[in-house]
Amino acid sequence: MGLSGSSCLGTYFLMTLAPIDPVRRLERIFSLAHEFVVEVETHPVHPEEYRFLTGGEISRRAVDVRIVPPSSVPRRGRPWKGGDP
Repeated sequence: MGLSGSSCLGTYFLMTLAPIDPVRRLERIFSLAHEFVVEVETHPVHPEEYRFLTGGEISRRAVDVRIVPPSSVPRRGRPWKGGDP
């Protein structure tokens, strides 16, 4: 899943959805997506991630952020791989 709130595609972050708690971590990821392209690696086979993705929580958190499939995220250079932002 790709997140982007900006038309500028210069900076790129790669994060994992898990751990979902603490909530502050997710808030930081969505905050980054307001300015940068952020790819979030998800594993819907894990029950906690599946509930987050299908239960409406992602819609509540992704305010003013576009959610796109990975195929829509341009590949310019190597992504920054970081755990916690």
